[in-house]
Amino acid sequence: MRSLQLHLEQLETHLLDELNFDFDILGISETKIRTSSLERNLNLNIPGYSFEFVPTPLASGGVGMYINERLHYNVIERISNHAFQSLWIEISSESKKNTVCGIIYRQHNSPDSFLKYFNESLERYSNQKHMYIIGDFSIDLIK
Repeated sequence: MRSLQLHLEQLETHLLDELNFDFDILGISETKIRTSSLERNLNLNIPGYSFEFVPTPLASGGVGMYINERLHYNVIERISNHAFQSLWIEISSESKKNTVCGIIYRQHNSPDSFLKYFNESLERYSNQKHMYIIGDFSIDLIK
């Protein structure tokens, strides 16, 4: 996104209005919401969606999710450090397994730290529930 605050209107116009699709989840990486900017009144709302985010301690990064208001969810993990930012939610379902959805942004440093966390997250969440991972990993995960 390279700054959610600067490009929110474009997101709404191009992704929601023009496609005219009712998304369950919209994952945003590089929100550039910084820990220091939380004191300001940021209005990053989109009608019909709840917004959860993890700020970045650096000049780049940060992640967020727009979650359709018809979904019932709980935030299960938020992590922000100099290597990556991540946000995980669990979406409740009455008729099937709950779904875990995560978004991760890896900074352009510390690939070993990220890979360790990524593998631990796969082990922690994939065995029990449906799982979706979205993000900007800046690494070839196939290797």
